[in-house]
Amino acid sequence: MPENRQHQKQNRRRNQNNDRPKTDGPKREAILDLNKYKDEEIRVRFVGGRQVTGVLKGYDQLMNLVLEDVKEQIRDPETEGKYLDKSRELGLVVLSKMSIPEEVNKNVILLPQTNQLIGLYSIIRDQNTKRGDFVFYSDRIIRLLVEEGLNQLPVEECIIECHGGHKYTGAKFLGKICGVSIVRAGESMEMGLRDCCRSVRIGKILIQRDEETALPKLFYEKLPEDISERYVFLLDPMLATGGSAMMAVEVLLARGVKMERIFFLNLLAAPEGIKAFHDKFPDVTIITGGIDEKLDDDKYIVPGLGDFGDRYYCI
Repeated sequence: MPENRQHQKQNRRRNQNNDRPKTDGPKREAILDLNKYKDEEIRVRFVGGRQVTGVLKGYDQLMNLVLEDVKEQIRDPETEGKYLDKSRELGLVVLSKMSIPEEVNKNVILLPQTNQLIGLYSIIRDQNTKRGDFVFYSDRIIRLLVEEGLNQLPVEECIIECHGGHKYTGAKFLGKICGVSIVRAGESMEMGLRDCCRSVRIGKILIQRDEETALPKLFYEKLPEDISERYVFLLDPMLATGGSAMMAVEVLLARGVKMERIFFLNLLAAPEGIKAFHDKFPDVTIITGGIDEKLDDDKYIVPGLGDFGDRYYCI
């Protein structure tokens, strides 16, 4: 009897494997088409402008590209778009599609939709999630958004002396950054920025809806005096209609901040809000963790996650 059971299990496994969809999809076809470039130097350009060159050696078991002798070109901090005649060596690199943020359209960066990220959103979207868990898992997503924002900043090559007198070709950030939170919900993202950037300067903008006109109205602003010289991370967890965020950008521009130096970080965005925002400020980069279906008749994001500020601070 034990042997019969073992055979039954093996047969079930074979049947399950036969029922699984084949992997010969568009990704595999595209990769096989790249085989003609094997052992040749190729250039890969990432969302945000980072660019690397390397020799294509093949693919790993997950069909991710494997590059050898990889070099990253250094961007000019003055023009923020052109590349210098400098590069830093990265050696062997495996490029996974799931590890590369997706550019939904120009200047809109969506975090990689990994199982981990989807799991985090499943928790904070759940109306039964308790406040403690909501705060904890929201903070994890905020940290990912900040890290991706830092990935977009220009760097320059630097030579580091390691223990034993060895040299290492690394990189260091150019320029200064600051955070600007849209009070109140935006303040929830400040700690995530501080966790990544020690002693970072943070400003605040208070915008509320005028009850008579239903339009956003500026009530308060406190920003670093040298903010025009900094890269700015604008913090607000939800991009619905975009009214508050657009007014906040107007405040920053009035203080001399360059539009291309503003990075708007949010956990959720609605397509209508993205369009309205970029119709007015096309050179501001939006970095978001999720793009939902739409706005409902009351201008709430669907499916959304409720009132972020209330769930983070109150409930």
